[in-house]
Amino acid sequence: MRLVVDANVLFSFFKKESKTRRLILNFEILEPVTPSFCIEELNKHKRLICEKSKLSDSEFEEVLNDLLISVKVFSLSE
Repeated sequence: MRLVVDANVLFSFFKKESKTRRLILNFEILEPVTPSFCIEELNKHKRLICEKSKLSDSEFEEVLNDLLISVKVFSLSE
């Protein structure tokens, strides 16, 4: 089952002990998908995400890589 996730859901992926992260990473029947502009929003708000979630820049990049492995990104033209 495809599950379209918006930027707010993706923001919560960065919180430590995030239920959202556990669901996306471990729930095999879901196929999470997101439009590419949501990834752009994450990068645009990187400083705020790092501040709120207490992540370093390198930790942010690690979590973002995990997210990009687990969530299919599509362009709106697809």
